[in-house]
Amino acid sequence: MSTGVHDRFLNGLVARARAEGLQLTGEGGLLQQLTKRLLESALEGGMTGHLGYGQRDPAGRNGGNPRER
Repeated sequence: MSTGVHDRFLNGLVARARAEGLQLTGEGGLLQQLTKRLLESALEGGMTGHLGYGQRDPAGRNGGNPRER
């Protein structure tokens, strides 16, 4: 993706948040929600890489470390 695509995506996201009355910062704001999703995704990817299988993957069953959440 070019930078223009990223800019259009982010500008659209901000515009939609504003149109729907969502604050950009603060408790429950767009920035907080994006940060939460980004961190959860990064942690999930780290666990998948470390364990060698994804969440709810049958490979993890009966192995003493299931990821069923």
